[in-house]
Order: sequence, then C-alpha cells, then structure tokens
Amino acid sequence: MSPGILKRPGQPDPVTARPKELPSAHDADVLSEPGARKQYQAYPSAHQHHLFPQELKGWFAERFAGLKEDIHDYTVYLSEGEHSAVHTRGEGKVVRGVKEPDLKGWNQEWKDFKNDHPQATPQEIFEKAGRLMDKYGISDAEIARYRGNKK
Repeated sequence: MSPGILKRPGQPDPVTARPKELPSAHDADVLSEPGARKQYQAYPSAHQHHLFPQELKGWFAERFAGLKEDIHDYTVYLSEGEHSAVHTRGEGKVVRGVKEPDLKGWNQEWKDFKNDHPQATPQEIFEKAGRLMDKYGISDAEIARYRGNKK
C-alpha cells in the first residue's frame, strides 16, 4: 500500500491505477536522476487566481486610489484545470437542460468592463468581481492574499 493512502478492510483499493510490473527502462533511468522520486499520489497543484487581473493593475490602482486596496489581496485557490478554464473563452452550451453563460475568459471580461466603465467606482468593481465569480462558478473559493511573485 502506498504511503498516505488508507484502505479499509473489505473496501476496494482507492487508487485506480497502480503499476504491477517493474519500471520500464525509461522510468528506471528517470528515477536514477538526483532528486527524482516515485510519486504515489497525483494531486494537481493549487493555482492562485487574481480576481483583479495583474495586466490591469494600473487601472485598478487608479480606481482604488486612497483606499489602500491591493489586487494581491484578492486571489482564490483553484486547481490547474479550473484556473485554465476561467481564462478560456467558451460559447454557452446547454448542459442538462440549462444554457451555460457565454464566457469571454476572465481577463477579457475585465478588459471589456474597463472599456465600458472607465470611471468605475470601487463598489462597482467589487460588484463586478462578485458577478464574475458567480458566472465562472468560483464563488465558493476562499479569498486569500497572493503568495507568489508580484508582477
């Protein structure tokens, strides 16, 4: 049993794919490299998604002037796939009888908002962020301070 994986007696193995033979020559070669190790569980890395895109940080700073708001205080942790999805354009499709919203991609939504509301108030900006979180299905994500390198 791999470390960290619990299997209760009488229950099926929770791991759906487990090598049953010796490593291939390629795998053995890779594992012989310094620092290489077997990985027993595959967890996608958490990505921090800025609710206020960094490419528009100048505009946000201008709109938040005097409020001490920092766009790096407003990120959410998403899986790699979720993060990719919120930045992807998608036409609304019918899923289980419900028409999904047309998605322009997170940054494009903000660029359009900026162009349509160049003098938006902080209140309007935060309301837009909330609507986008609802639209892209990330409203349940916890908002956290950015931990990576600030651009």
